[in-house]
Amino acid sequence: IVSVKRSRHNLFCYVEQGRGENVGDRFNFELVHMAPRELMDAVHNQHNSDYFYYMTAPLSESGQKQVASIFSLNNENKIQASTKRNPPPSVWIGGANSTTQSHYDVADNVLVQIYGLKRVRIWSPSFHWQMHVFPDSHPLARKAQIDIDSFDQPPLMDIILSPGDLIRIPAFWFHHCEAIDGASISLNQFFPSPSAQAAAALLNFPPLSSIPATERLLYLLADQTNFFAKIYHSRYQPLANHYQDMHETSSASSRTKIQNNNNDVTLPVARFESYIQRIRDATGPHAADGVVEIALAHLVELWAMYWFDHRAARVCTFLSTYNTTT
Repeated sequence: IVSVKRSRHNLFCYVEQGRGENVGDRFNFELVHMAPRELMDAVHNQHNSDYFYYMTAPLSESGQKQVASIFSLNNENKIQASTKRNPPPSVWIGGANSTTQSHYDVADNVLVQIYGLKRVRIWSPSFHWQMHVFPDSHPLARKAQIDIDSFDQPPLMDIILSPGDLIRIPAFWFHHCEAIDGASISLNQFFPSPSAQAAAALLNFPPLSSIPATERLLYLLADQTNFFAKIYHSRYQPLANHYQDMHETSSASSRTKIQNNNNDVTLPVARFESYIQRIRDATGPHAADGVVEIALAHLVELWAMYWFDHRAARVCTFLSTYNTTT
């Protein structure tokens, strides 16, 4: 028996674990349990059904047993699942038009087509503002809120993968993957990314408890680049209905504006800038600006969630006070 996502909509997203917010009608699904033969019959005949089906599973030892039952494999066909450095590969199975919504990953990704055809559209990290990525606190973090088929920016790549084809997708690059003309089966493997590792180092500096340094750094971001307003317009404003209390009055302990902290934090600021340069060096010139902005937006949300006791609505209210781009 395998676990399969079933939906009346063709868009599927990985939902971040431990986050129970409603993901919206477009991305809602029910989890059903099917025999392997039932799954393959369902995806092959999806064009005649009211439902879309999608299954993904890591090829751990238990996952390989599920996949082996689908393909009628024996132990001699066992796939090398993982190493200490890399997570296990994953299998992706869907019927015609079953689609993984545009998103970015924080690892380099190699996608291999096994069966059927898959359309893959790719955009640079620099399009993250236009993609209206869900906030980091949302269960669909890293995914685009927009309707990709109505997006007015053409992808950098728009290709069809046939069996035996593979593509490498760097970390932070947006990709929208759609099964076409029937059932599709793919495998993917994530690998550590130098740009993601450099971004992770930035997110760990300074510590959340270091209020003077974080206030000074946030002040620089908000004042010099209008950065908070961009985060608000791109990520939070489209979700006004999701955050019904987005304009609630902040409590006495909540901040409304970041103040210019006059303490001597020259060293932290210099180190902060050095971390940003590491991201640029690890990423390369074609995507560096976008990756730096994604990392900084994540950092702002991380700090704000800490300060506002992990209440996303208050983070939204806080960012809306910088709403100066309208």
